[in-house]
Amino acid sequence: MGDTPYGDNSWKNDRVLVARQGIDALFAGDDQVVGGDEATRQQAADNRATPETVKAARHAEGARPPGAFSRG
Repeated sequence: MGDTPYGDNSWKNDRVLVARQGIDALFAGDDQVVGGDEATRQQAADNRATPETVKAARHAEGARPPGAFSRG
């Protein structure tokens, strides 16, 4: 997947930030946390309201290498 949008790590949040948020949540007694920046947290909130079929199609498109067959 190196030549797909998912293989490009440039868009990912800083792992130190995410780890710190996870540790802070653990010590605060939170049972779940979405680590990362505000855009990531908003995307997680939006994702909860998106139908599974839409999420699956979106993921399939992003995981497809450039020039690969598309089912449209």
